[in-house]
Amino acid sequence: MLRWLALLGLTLALSSMPAQAGDPPGARAAAADRLQQAEATAGPDSPQVIVPAIDLAAALLAEGNADGAASLLARASGLLDRYPEQDRALRLRVLILQSDLLVRLGRLADSNKVLYEALDLSRRATSISPLEQANVLERLAANEGRRGRATSASSYVSDALALRGKHFGKDSPEYAAALLRAADWYRYNGNFRLEVDAEKTALAILEATFGARDPRLAIPLIRLATTRIAQRAQRGDAVAAMDRASALEFGPGPEDAYIRAEILATQADLHVVFGKPGDGTPVYAQAWRRIATHEQLGDAAANQYFARVRQLFVSAPDVIANIGTINLAYTVTATGTVDDVRIVKNAVPATDGSSQAARSDAGSAMWMAMRRSRYRPRVVDGVPVATPDLRFSSEFCLDPTQFLPICTGGANASAVR
Repeated sequence: MLRWLALLGLTLALSSMPAQAGDPPGARAAAADRLQQAEATAGPDSPQVIVPAIDLAAALLAEGNADGAASLLARASGLLDRYPEQDRALRLRVLILQSDLLVRLGRLADSNKVLYEALDLSRRATSISPLEQANVLERLAANEGRRGRATSASSYVSDALALRGKHFGKDSPEYAAALLRAADWYRYNGNFRLEVDAEKTALAILEATFGARDPRLAIPLIRLATTRIAQRAQRGDAVAAMDRASALEFGPGPEDAYIRAEILATQADLHVVFGKPGDGTPVYAQAWRRIATHEQLGDAAANQYFARVRQLFVSAPDVIANIGTINLAYTVTATGTVDDVRIVKNAVPATDGSSQAARSDAGSAMWMAMRRSRYRPRVVDGVPVATPDLRFSSEFCLDPTQFLPICTGGANASAVR
């Protein structure tokens, strides 16, 4: 069976919200101060240096400073070797950050080796909680998913979910949050049935805990709608979910303003994917104003929230090559459709006439698939705008000589068996 693994812009991009608890430069400066103080009071090779060194490495990695993070992690690892009586949880932190660093460098197989060591440690050390073990499993799932290895990734997701259910209880809000994280994987893997099941279960847990009108139900309701958007199917279910989300009892705070804006924007998305794309334009403007007119937010916050296009429905190509990559450039119009699609690179191998034809067919199919795709446009000062010269890469990992997929993990979508 072929799978089209499309890394969609998963629905509730509240990560677009301005940070509430300090920015990475502030975190880096504070960590650097703590490290300097530890070095001054206890010496550069003392065990007191380990924690601030790890904290600074994490801050540097968040900023994208891979070299600085790598140096500090090596230093912390060396000190942990020197002082083996230190809490094993510190070693786990180092391993997780090292794996994240390797992912950033595109070295997924090496990242997995580090995560296997972390998983073994988390299972042996009594000071490490099941939640930390679940974090490792979720990272392994993400890596395996990028590599196109859906079966092993699904196993890691299931194991992580079971650990969180055992720790928190399967009727807890924390377990509901874990279900929504698992739903991210199910969507990436194209398993919409399991995604919907996870979202409906999370919704039921939150409703039983907080009541039928609580705004915390908004996230799974939005997720249910965007699942249908990503499928381009069952529009009625998506509309019903958004109608229910709109009727929740929101408060006056800024977080609720963001969620109400997301509900409106998702309603606009429904027009883009299922109806007349232009009908979404005034609804996107209304969503932007929901943030802009909030007394604690304003125009700048609204522009930041809608600063990037968001994938809604990514069409799979009708023809899929065995191996290789195809890179496209395209424009997302102000109404969310796709225009000006260009093949920037077609690296599907072609050694003879038949393979040359297959290469051309795969390129044409990707071009047409991109034209069918739909996006949420950027919104600037209340007006949806076009975004030119975007990039989309697809990777084909169907080499019949390989037992497992050979995806590099660097593409927006991958075709695997």
